[in-house]
Amino acid sequence: MIVIDNGSDSIKACDSAGTSLESPNAIGRPQAHSSGRGRPISYIGRQLCSLSSHAYNGLVLCRPMEQGFLCDAALQQVIWATDLFSKFPDLATGQTDVVLTVPPLLPAPLQSSYESLCFEGTSARRVRLVTPSYLVALAHPKDVCLVVDVGYAATWVVPYLGRDPIWRSAKRVDAAGMLLTNALKEALSFRQYNLMSDTWLVNHIKHAVCYVETGNFDEVMRDRCRIPTVRYVLPMDGGKAASTPLGTVLAEGEKIPSDAQVLYLGHECFSIPELLFAPSDIGVLQGGMAEAVAAALATFAPEVRWGLQSNIVLVGGCAHLKGLRERLERDVLPLCEEGSHLHITQVEMAHVVKKCAAIGTKAFEPFVSREKYTESRSAAVASLWHGVK
Repeated sequence: MIVIDNGSDSIKACDSAGTSLESPNAIGRPQAHSSGRGRPISYIGRQLCSLSSHAYNGLVLCRPMEQGFLCDAALQQVIWATDLFSKFPDLATGQTDVVLTVPPLLPAPLQSSYESLCFEGTSARRVRLVTPSYLVALAHPKDVCLVVDVGYAATWVVPYLGRDPIWRSAKRVDAAGMLLTNALKEALSFRQYNLMSDTWLVNHIKHAVCYVETGNFDEVMRDRCRIPTVRYVLPMDGGKAASTPLGTVLAEGEKIPSDAQVLYLGHECFSIPELLFAPSDIGVLQGGMAEAVAAALATFAPEVRWGLQSNIVLVGGCAHLKGLRERLERDVLPLCEEGSHLHITQVEMAHVVKKCAAIGTKAFEPFVSREKYTESRSAAVASLWHGVK
């Protein structure tokens, strides 16, 4: 069995033998580079992680996922063929079962892309569709939990009781990694260097320097003279930064290379992640993470709510941002009833996928077989989407 978390930003996969893969879910194409025959060069999946510094300049990214939904199954198959099939050859031989993640509450018109990806893009023997939050709930030691998935396209809050999702209480916030990356691009391009076409680079800078302010945000912004400055050396073809293709953060007191281009980041380091809690600051008319968690909890009776509050699981690409767990706890507590206690744990999705792959196929029954799909496609599709957790 192979468990595949097909995320908007990256793919995490692991089989029952422990073989694992983590790869960018994108294809990159430099603006000014082409192959010898005049065809544009494309860097697929893991190839994006091993380029030289000049190749990242103006790198145009193409993603099969848009707003958290699979919109280009053909492009997804190209990425899978390059990365997944080489790591897991059983995907092409029909000798394995596949557990694939799909977005929560996926609209019916978008389901066909996943159907073709499962049965036409691979030779999987049997297929089971689940949501990423279900993998987290399955790997959690308790049967009751509240999964907060801070992904690349959106933040999902999904409660689980007995490892069954309660969809009527699930919440989505359109503030996540992509929003932060775009906001950081605009801030840096307006004040310093034009990085609007360097999404890959700015996304790396975000993970390298950004953190969540756990104190009073307004007070910190008023006292700007005390905000520390982070110096980030942009990638160069030669000189000091040549050994780090995506640039590097200079340590305090470290001398700036004479030929370096340096970004100076102050309040951007924490004001950009602040959008997770206040997306309305840039016109996204929604509440933030804390309000979404509180709203999900408020739909349950007190005895159930207390169990969920004690088992909040934070996961996703932005979940590792320093201070996020503490800030979420601080902001959610005032929105809960007096005397409430929160316990929030952070997990890595790659570890969750490995743990789920080791559990075995029984935890994911029922699967839909390729034979059933061939004999009666409509019945197989109905079974495939029925009861997606």
